[in-house]
Amino acid sequence: MSRYSVHNKFVLPGDPLGMAEEFLSGPGTFESNDHICSAGVGLFTPDSKEMTAIVSPATPLPTLGVGDLVVGVVGNIGSAKVIVDIHFIEGRGDRAVFYRHPAILHVSKISKTYVRDAGAAYRLRDIVRAKVLQAAPSLELCTSESSLGAIKSFCMRCSAPLTLKGDKLVCPNCERVEHRKIAEAYGQYKLVA
Repeated sequence: MSRYSVHNKFVLPGDPLGMAEEFLSGPGTFESNDHICSAGVGLFTPDSKEMTAIVSPATPLPTLGVGDLVVGVVGNIGSAKVIVDIHFIEGRGDRAVFYRHPAILHVSKISKTYVRDAGAAYRLRDIVRAKVLQAAPSLELCTSESSLGAIKSFCMRCSAPLTLKGDKLVCPNCERVEHRKIAEAYGQYKLVA
């Protein structure tokens, strides 16, 4: 059994699932530096017969409403907006949701303080916790509250998960210091049913 994970448990993108010598990389996973990691938010369900790590999305939820808290992955960044692919809605049970239409996080809704460029607050692959401001006709998000923002980020140089030291994000591998609009629970966030 892998020392890295609990079987049948929700995982976030980049979470280590086990060593490459323990598992083969299956659907929803990838191999990085001899580790098998989750490629998305989902349920880690290894195939013990084939010794394959599998991360499968749970049954999709049909709707999002104003005020819902969501977890998503930054998929695109412009100077005025961040595009977030929603993966999970809090308080709806341990089920992931995948949307065909990404959500928009406008630069003015990132923080209570002025943010000039959205790329200064978030980077590609950041995992963010956000609140739904508008559900229709387009899905719009906000991360200005202290409980909202990046909950997991990756080094832009070596892709290792960044750790919080004081008020800075530091790469444990290459010691690069990066900045994000982070949530209070950065690095400690657990998916809440």
